[in-house]
Amino acid sequence: MTIALNSTSHKDNVHVPYTKPTPANASSYQPTHPSLLKVVLQQGQGADGEDSYSSFLVAEKDLPANAVITRLTNLTTGTKAYSSVQHGNGEHDHFELNSDLLFAQDVEQERYPAEWNLRTLSRPVAKGEVLTFFYPSTEWDMGAPFDCNCGESNCLGTIRGAKHLSLAQLKQQEFINLHIMQRKLDEAS
Repeated sequence: MTIALNSTSHKDNVHVPYTKPTPANASSYQPTHPSLLKVVLQQGQGADGEDSYSSFLVAEKDLPANAVITRLTNLTTGTKAYSSVQHGNGEHDHFELNSDLLFAQDVEQERYPAEWNLRTLSRPVAKGEVLTFFYPSTEWDMGAPFDCNCGESNCLGTIRGAKHLSLAQLKQQEFINLHIMQRKLDEAS
Protein backbone atom coordinates (compact mmCIF):
# COMPACT_ATOMS: atom_id res chain seq x y z
CA MET A 1 0.00 0.00 0.00
CA THR A 2 1.50 3.30 -1.02
CA ILE A 3 1.18 6.23 1.35
CA ALA A 4 1.97 9.89 0.81
CA LEU A 5 2.91 13.09 2.60
CA ASN A 6 0.87 16.21 2.06
CA SER A 7 1.07 19.71 3.47
CA THR A 8 -1.07 21.58 5.96
CA SER A 9 -0.20 24.43 8.25
CA HIS A 10 2.12 23.48 11.14
CA LYS A 11 4.71 25.82 12.58
CA ASP A 12 6.53 23.95 15.36
CA ASN A 13 9.36 21.60 14.40
CA VAL A 14 11.77 20.69 17.18
CA HIS A 15 14.61 18.35 16.19
CA VAL A 16 15.16 15.18 18.23
CA PRO A 17 18.14 12.91 17.33
CA TYR A 18 17.09 9.77 15.42
CA THR A 19 18.94 6.50 15.07
CA LYS A 20 17.76 4.20 12.29
CA PRO A 21 17.01 0.68 13.58
CA THR A 22 19.52 -2.01 12.65
CA PRO A 23 20.10 -5.58 13.83
CA ALA A 24 22.88 -4.24 16.09
CA ASN A 25 20.58 -1.83 17.97
CA ALA A 26 17.26 -3.70 17.64
CA SER A 27 16.97 -4.42 21.38
CA SER A 28 17.46 -0.77 22.39
CA TYR A 29 15.71 0.91 19.45
CA GLN A 30 12.78 3.19 20.33
CA PRO A 31 10.09 3.47 17.60
CA THR A 32 8.99 6.99 16.67
CA HIS A 33 5.32 6.12 15.92
CA PRO A 34 4.67 2.91 17.93
CA SER A 35 0.87 3.04 17.87
CA LEU A 36 0.76 3.60 14.10
CA LEU A 37 3.75 2.02 12.38
CA LYS A 38 6.35 -0.66 13.02
CA VAL A 39 9.77 -1.12 11.44
CA VAL A 40 10.48 -4.77 10.63
CA LEU A 41 14.10 -5.88 10.28
CA GLN A 42 14.94 -9.08 8.42
CA GLN A 43 18.39 -10.59 8.63
CA GLY A 44 19.78 -12.96 6.04
CA GLN A 45 22.70 -13.73 3.84
CA GLY A 46 23.35 -11.95 0.57
CA ALA A 47 24.29 -13.61 -2.72
CA ASP A 48 27.92 -12.85 -1.87
CA GLY A 49 27.67 -14.87 1.35
CA GLU A 50 27.88 -11.76 3.55
CA ASP A 51 25.34 -11.05 6.29
CA SER A 52 22.67 -8.63 5.14
CA TYR A 53 19.41 -7.22 6.36
CA SER A 54 16.41 -5.46 4.94
CA SER A 55 13.81 -3.33 6.62
CA PHE A 56 10.26 -2.25 5.91
CA LEU A 57 7.32 -0.56 7.60
CA VAL A 58 3.97 -2.15 8.52
CA ALA A 59 0.74 -0.64 9.82
CA GLU A 60 0.10 -1.24 13.53
CA LYS A 61 -3.63 -0.58 13.11
CA ASP A 62 -6.23 -0.31 10.34
CA LEU A 63 -5.98 3.01 8.48
CA PRO A 64 -8.84 4.39 6.37
CA ALA A 65 -8.38 5.51 2.75
CA ASN A 66 -7.49 9.15 2.05
CA ALA A 67 -6.82 9.86 5.71
CA VAL A 68 -4.17 11.82 7.56
CA ILE A 69 -2.20 9.30 9.66
CA THR A 70 0.16 11.62 11.50
CA ARG A 71 1.78 15.02 11.30
CA LEU A 72 5.42 15.16 10.20
CA THR A 73 7.77 16.52 12.81
CA ASN A 74 11.52 16.40 13.46
CA LEU A 75 12.52 17.33 9.89
CA THR A 76 15.95 18.78 9.17
CA THR A 77 17.50 20.23 6.05
CA GLY A 78 19.50 17.60 4.21
CA THR A 79 21.43 16.89 1.06
CA LYS A 80 20.86 14.28 -1.64
CA ALA A 81 21.32 10.93 0.14
CA TYR A 82 19.67 7.51 0.36
CA SER A 83 17.74 8.74 3.41
CA SER A 84 16.69 12.21 2.21
CA VAL A 85 13.45 13.31 0.58
CA GLN A 86 13.57 15.71 -2.35
CA HIS A 87 10.92 18.41 -2.02
CA GLY A 88 11.78 20.72 -4.94
CA ASN A 89 14.01 21.03 -7.98
CA GLY A 90 16.75 23.11 -6.36
CA GLU A 91 20.13 21.54 -5.69
CA HIS A 92 19.60 21.73 -1.92
CA ASP A 93 15.86 20.92 -1.82
CA HIS A 94 16.19 17.83 0.39
CA PHE A 95 15.25 17.08 3.97
CA GLU A 96 15.69 14.24 6.43
CA LEU A 97 12.61 12.76 8.12
CA ASN A 98 14.54 11.73 11.28
CA SER A 99 11.91 9.12 12.13
CA ASP A 100 10.60 5.70 11.19
CA LEU A 101 8.76 7.46 8.36
CA LEU A 102 12.08 7.16 6.53
CA PHE A 103 10.71 3.78 5.48
CA ALA A 104 7.52 5.14 3.88
CA GLN A 105 7.17 8.51 2.23
CA ASP A 106 5.82 10.32 -0.79
CA VAL A 107 5.82 14.09 -0.69
CA GLU A 108 3.35 16.57 -2.07
CA GLN A 109 5.20 19.85 -2.33
CA GLU A 110 2.84 22.71 -1.67
CA ARG A 111 4.38 24.30 1.41
CA TYR A 112 7.49 24.24 3.56
CA PRO A 113 8.37 20.65 4.60
CA ALA A 114 7.56 21.29 8.28
CA GLU A 115 3.92 21.62 7.22
CA TRP A 116 3.36 18.06 5.96
CA ASN A 117 1.27 15.11 7.12
CA LEU A 118 1.56 11.41 6.37
CA ARG A 119 -1.62 10.14 4.67
CA THR A 120 -3.02 7.07 3.01
CA LEU A 121 -3.98 7.10 -0.65
CA SER A 122 -7.19 5.81 -2.27
CA ARG A 123 -7.55 2.51 -0.43
CA PRO A 124 -7.45 1.62 3.25
CA VAL A 125 -4.43 -0.01 4.89
CA ALA A 126 -5.02 -3.10 7.03
CA LYS A 127 -3.19 -3.72 10.29
CA GLY A 128 -0.01 -5.67 9.50
CA GLU A 129 0.08 -4.53 5.86
CA VAL A 130 3.46 -3.50 4.46
CA LEU A 131 3.57 0.20 3.56
CA THR A 132 5.32 1.15 0.35
CA PHE A 133 6.11 4.30 -1.55
CA PHE A 134 7.04 5.16 -5.10
CA TYR A 135 10.49 6.76 -4.84
CA PRO A 136 10.32 8.49 -8.25
CA SER A 137 7.34 10.47 -6.93
CA THR A 138 9.83 12.54 -4.91
CA GLU A 139 13.27 11.77 -6.33
CA TRP A 140 14.50 13.00 -9.72
CA ASP A 141 17.86 11.20 -9.79
CA MET A 142 18.55 9.06 -6.76
CA GLY A 143 21.86 9.14 -4.93
CA ALA A 144 21.62 5.40 -4.18
CA PRO A 145 19.61 3.42 -6.78
CA PHE A 146 18.40 -0.01 -5.66
CA ASP A 147 16.64 -3.12 -6.91
CA CYS A 148 12.98 -3.04 -5.93
CA ASN A 149 11.35 -5.93 -4.07
CA CYS A 150 7.76 -4.65 -4.16
CA GLY A 151 6.43 -7.70 -6.01
CA GLU A 152 3.88 -5.65 -7.95
CA SER A 153 3.06 -6.63 -11.54
CA ASN A 154 4.19 -3.19 -12.75
CA CYS A 155 7.46 -3.20 -10.75
CA LEU A 156 10.16 -1.06 -12.36
CA GLY A 157 13.06 -3.32 -11.31
CA THR A 158 15.91 -0.94 -10.52
CA ILE A 159 14.72 2.28 -8.92
CA ARG A 160 16.82 5.27 -10.01
CA GLY A 161 14.41 8.22 -9.94
CA ALA A 162 11.91 9.98 -12.20
CA LYS A 163 14.64 11.16 -14.57
CA HIS A 164 14.94 7.57 -15.79
CA LEU A 165 11.20 7.05 -16.40
CA SER A 166 8.87 8.16 -19.16
CA LEU A 167 6.05 10.61 -18.61
CA ALA A 168 3.64 7.74 -19.29
CA GLN A 169 5.21 5.65 -16.50
CA LEU A 170 4.82 8.52 -14.05
CA LYS A 171 1.21 9.16 -15.07
CA GLN A 172 0.35 5.53 -14.24
CA GLN A 173 0.97 6.26 -10.57
CA GLU A 174 -1.75 7.46 -8.22
CA PHE A 175 0.44 10.16 -6.72
CA ILE A 176 3.39 12.12 -8.15
CA ASN A 177 4.96 15.08 -6.40
CA LEU A 178 4.30 18.40 -8.11
CA HIS A 179 7.99 19.28 -8.53
CA ILE A 180 8.69 15.92 -10.21
CA MET A 181 5.75 16.15 -12.61
CA GLN A 182 6.62 19.74 -13.54
CA ARG A 183 10.24 18.81 -14.25
CA LYS A 184 9.15 15.81 -16.39
CA LEU A 185 6.69 18.01 -18.32
CA ASP A 186 9.40 20.63 -18.86
CA GLU A 187 11.75 17.92 -20.11
CA ALA A 188 9.12 16.64 -22.57
CA SER A 189 8.44 20.07 -24.10
